[in-house]
Amino acid sequence: TGLDISADMVEAARSTAPGGEFVVADAVTWAAPDAAFDVVLSRFGVMFFDDPQRAFTNLARATAPGGRLAVATWAARPASSMFDVPLYAALAIVDAPAPPPDQGPFSLHHPGLLADLLTASGWWRPSTTVHDLDLLLGGGLTPEEAAPGCVDLGPTRVVTEGVDEGTRRRVVDAVTEALRDHVDADGHVVLAGRVLVTTAQRGE
Repeated sequence: TGLDISADMVEAARSTAPGGEFVVADAVTWAAPDAAFDVVLSRFGVMFFDDPQRAFTNLARATAPGGRLAVATWAARPASSMFDVPLYAALAIVDAPAPPPDQGPFSLHHPGLLADLLTASGWWRPSTTVHDLDLLLGGGLTPEEAAPGCVDLGPTRVVTEGVDEGTRRRVVDAVTEALRDHVDADGHVVLAGRVLVTTAQRGE
């Protein structure tokens, strides 16, 4: 069962897995049947809950006793050059403040915060493993190929929202130049990312 608040995301999922069950709903208010699921999985989604404790409590209610949860979240933004490199290249062009390093996609950046949140929401024995990864952007892109996508990602998208087309082109050029310092032997962009993988168990 796939759950997303975005109807467009759910439609995209249905197109790639026509046999799956997909629901357009907010995890905070989703009326799922009690104890219906054995596992809750999320990869870079739970950071966007507008009420994380209610969402995790609701997911716990929908999980059978002894069921498991595993979620991937980003560490605070400065730990991941895949966000900071394009962001600061863009800020050299646009007159905007840098977004806070612990908000938006990075709101669940701290293992202690996650542990407290999950425990208060009905999950047992939360545990977080930190993974420092070298990420090959797009599976292997040159700086010129990677830059437009970087501008549309995370905090860089936030600081460039609404800029005119000329300014956007200058930002893309600046990001391209910044990415040239982060290529492998094949000329493909590689940037670091710090990921937290947190697991927990539903109380018996």
